[in-house]
Amino acid sequence: PAFKHQPKPAMHKRKLHVNGLPGPYTDIFMWIAPATLMGLPATSAPVGSTKNGLPVNIQILGRKYHDKTTIKFASLLEKSLRGFIKPEGY
Repeated sequence: PAFKHQPKPAMHKRKLHVNGLPGPYTDIFMWIAPATLMGLPATSAPVGSTKNGLPVNIQILGRKYHDKTTIKFASLLEKSLRGFIKPEGY
């Protein structure tokens, strides 16, 4: 699920809780690094929400130079599911 944005303190001092355990905030880069390093298009699409109302997304990776494919797939998911719903308080 989504986590609250942390603009402060400095990135190397931030903590990110995953499955209830604190870890380095910089771990977020391991989730985006594979697509970035390979030069692949990646599109994030909403697929639901937690019982607390936080959005849950899926990252769709595509073949190199096939950006429109990942965007189209995300659009089809949005139409077949309920799409993004802004959580209360955000």
